[in-house]
Amino acid sequence: MNAETELRDRLASAATRADRWDDDWAAADAVIDRRRVERRHRVLGAAATVCAVVLAVLVPTVAGGMFADSSAPPAQGVDAGDPWDSPVRGSLAGDHAFLAQVAALDWPGTSRPAARRVVFAGDLGDQRWVLVAGRVGGAMQGAWFTGRAGAVPGGLAFASSAPLPASGVAEGTHLSGDGSSLVVLARPADRLLVSKAVRVDADGAASREWSPVALTRGVARVDLPTAAGAVRYRVERDGVPVAAGPTVSADLPDGDPAADVVAVAAQPPLRGGQGTAPAAAVATALESVTGRTGLAVADLHPRLLWTGPVPSGDGVTAQAVVLAATLPSGAVLTSTAWAVPDGTGTQAGRFFTAARPCGTTVDPAGTPVDDLVAVGRCAVGDGLVTRSLVVSAPARVTQVRVDSGAGPGEPQPLAGSGVLDDHGAVTSVTVSGPGLDPVTAPVARSGDALAVDGG
Repeated sequence: MNAETELRDRLASAATRADRWDDDWAAADAVIDRRRVERRHRVLGAAATVCAVVLAVLVPTVAGGMFADSSAPPAQGVDAGDPWDSPVRGSLAGDHAFLAQVAALDWPGTSRPAARRVVFAGDLGDQRWVLVAGRVGGAMQGAWFTGRAGAVPGGLAFASSAPLPASGVAEGTHLSGDGSSLVVLARPADRLLVSKAVRVDADGAASREWSPVALTRGVARVDLPTAAGAVRYRVERDGVPVAAGPTVSADLPDGDPAADVVAVAAQPPLRGGQGTAPAAAVATALESVTGRTGLAVADLHPRLLWTGPVPSGDGVTAQAVVLAATLPSGAVLTSTAWAVPDGTGTQAGRFFTAARPCGTTVDPAGTPVDDLVAVGRCAVGDGLVTRSLVVSAPARVTQVRVDSGAGPGEPQPLAGSGVLDDHGAVTSVTVSGPGLDPVTAPVARSGDALAVDGG
């Protein structure tokens, strides 16, 4: 006998004794109906509790499957179709505590977004790399942090920051005195090509060789020589170039001049001049060559041709240098640069902190250094700029004519090497002297001789 039958019988017995069958049968039915409703509610409540527990267990598991490479669903406020609105990539994508901490890392400058997300986090080789991004105004800004493999968030150092382009391609560099590395983040189906350096043949022709580098899930790490600035990359998508770089400087940090730079600065100039060659200017002139060819200073056999003052628009006299470097192919590169003192040291030291290149020219193998004619274009000054032509020629040269496109102008005196005013339109100069056939040389622009295939 169930509870409902027992209740009905008891109520019926009581009603019989009180001669109230009709009313008590109705009461019995009401009680039974109420018990049934209460029982259904208890069953439904228990079912709801079970469902809530199941959902609490299953939802994170399902979400973890949907965002297996992400620390969280896409950040709020990111435009639809944004290439940076995607799950986190890298071996640390599932370490949510790590991602939360690195997203909060600060970086220098004013372009620091308040809301940030991690784009990439992982170990590549012996280095740990993290790319953090967020919107500043209408643009996506990214910052790279690097450290040794396995480093905790506090052990990562800021490396660089730059706007993240709509191409979905980002780059990061890790610099050290022992060598450097470049990381390129692209789409998995993209094609990455890398050129380690500019090659200069014996005839003076400069070119680059490009080699494909495999992208693993859209990520590649490329080991670089110490002269990290020599490397270039480009990314192709469906056969069309979509990105090239590096766009962030890959040069090693500034420091005291290396011993080989100081040794070149101390050379007696082959063509004389005035003053002392500043090491900062020598280093800049050499970097115009090493920074693209990847060669060491010792590979170039540099010779200091000339040094002398050049005017500055800021009223501070700068000191220029002209160097000749012989490459392994035998081709000869002539590089010009200038530096200005900061008032805290000597000309021969590192205190010539403001230094800039004035361009390079190239001559084929077999050209005697004594016969070189080179012309650099120097723009000196931070605010007001004075432009000059630095001409280096053999000592027997006595005059020079400048050509602005309409033929050589009137001759000007020149004692081998010297400085001329530059009005911006000069394309070449012609030097001459007793017993010397006229020699015409183009005016170099910054890096012209080696600026091939993107630099």
